[in-house]
Formats: sequence, structure tokens, C-alpha cells
Amino acid sequence: NVILCDNCNAEFHIKCVGLESIPESDFICQRCIQENEHFKDLDFFVSDSFDIPKDIKTPQDICYSPSRPLEAAWEECKSKGFMVVSNLLSYEIMKKLTHGTVQRFSKSGRIVDQWDGALKEIAKRVNLSACHDIVNRDGRYDLTIPRFVILDLQIESLLQPILDKLRTIMGSPTPQLRTHSIVFAPVGSKAQNWHVDDAFDNSRIVTHRYFTILVHLNPIDSFCGGTEIWSNSLNRGDMIRGRPGDALVFNGSMLHRGQGNDGRCHRFFYYASFSCKADENTSQI
Repeated sequence: NVILCDNCNAEFHIKCVGLESIPESDFICQRCIQENEHFKDLDFFVSDSFDIPKDIKTPQDICYSPSRPLEAAWEECKSKGFMVVSNLLSYEIMKKLTHGTVQRFSKSGRIVDQWDGALKEIAKRVNLSACHDIVNRDGRYDLTIPRFVILDLQIESLLQPILDKLRTIMGSPTPQLRTHSIVFAPVGSKAQNWHVDDAFDNSRIVTHRYFTILVHLNPIDSFCGGTEIWSNSLNRGDMIRGRPGDALVFNGSMLHRGQGNDGRCHRFFYYASFSCKADENTSQI
């Protein structure tokens, strides 16, 4: 009675998608059909500042990890320490983050600041070789998103339902959003070492204190990598490749790493930290 999408592994009742039986050919759900067409212009193949190597692998099909609406995903989070929430960021917001343009105006109507999109903003800073709001982490870049961009796109309002859920299982002081960043993993970037985001003293863990939120901003194939998570309590690992706009939310004390990018397009994702205290991995916003 149930069929899986061959693109994202989402489950559907056969009759709900207008089928009488399991088809012999691949089944692609309506969401994947629409979004694969919709997100074409979010792809990043070549840029002046970050060229694609000539010896890249032959691209594979785009593949996504299953995601769920928040209420269903929340039950999974309580048992596994992470969840993938569907449809957090819209196409329009992702396009503003990756391609721009977002402007801030003075009271007189003069443009006082402008966000030109992640690729251009990162390229400008890398070419300057020095900037306070970008960090080079062994070939992948973390860029702080300006506050006026967060406010204009109302990202914190979109995060609020997730944050309300997380607060019910987190400790004190009252957890806050600490960072809003764009992470850029260009083609050729290497895999991270296994690490945790929660840098607090682990010797007295009583309750959850730190959660990380990641949202892929452009389509990727399986060579472009994703995020690996390891749960010591469950003794299991999971590999997450997020559909653009879906949010991977996980406990910051879980071991994880970003995979290397051996694909044909650069990988961009939005990163937020939500924690009880500021630490070496967070900066107050």
C-alpha cells in the first residue's frame, strides 16, 4: 500500500498519489518534480573566484534524505537526538541568501548596506585576504550573515516553531540563537574531522544545552557530500543530504562531520546555533 519516492525516499500511500499499483519504472514524487525544476537556478557550477576542477567525477542523480513536518520530526528528535524538518526556508529566501540582493536603507531612503548573495560576498572577502566576519576552516568558509539580512528575510520568525520545541528539553540559562552563518564548501574541499559543536564541559551533562540547525541552500548530488552524524547512545551513524530548504537539527554534543565535496557544484548551507550559553563556537547576535 506504500510507495517510496526514488529521489527523496518519502513515503506515500499508492492511492494518494493516483496509482493503482507499484510501477515498474522509478517513482518521483510531485514535490521533487516541482522543486527539481524550481531550484535549477540555485545550482553553482563555475564562478570567477572558485573554479570547478576539470577532473571532477561524472555527476550522479540528486538525492535527498527524508524529511517530515515539525510535529512528526519532533518525535524522532526526542529519540535520536536529531531531526530533518521539511520546508523551513522558501525558494525566495534561499535565492536572496545565495544570489542576493538584500538592501538596507537610511531614513532618508539612501542605501547604506547591501548583501549581494553568498558566493559574491565570500569571493569578495577571500580576495581581500582579511575580513572579520569570515573564517576559513581548511578550505570551507563560514560567513556571518549581516543582521539586516536576517531581519529583512524574517529568518528568526521561521525558526521560532523549532526553537519553541527545543526549549522544552533544554536547560538554563534560557537558550538563545547565537549565530547566523552561510557555510560554503567549494568543489574540492576536504571532509571535516569528527567533532562536536557543544564546547561546554561534558563532565556534568544533565540536560541538552546546544542544538545546531543546518539548511542546504542549493541542490547537490551524492558526490557533493552531506553531513554525517554519530550517536554514541544509539551506537549508530546517519548520513544526511538535505533537500534545499529542509532543516537538519541536531544535538551539538553529537559527533558529526561535513563530508568532502567531490561533486560538480559548490555546496552552500545556512547554519545557526541555539544554545544556553555563548562558547568558543558561537558569537552573540
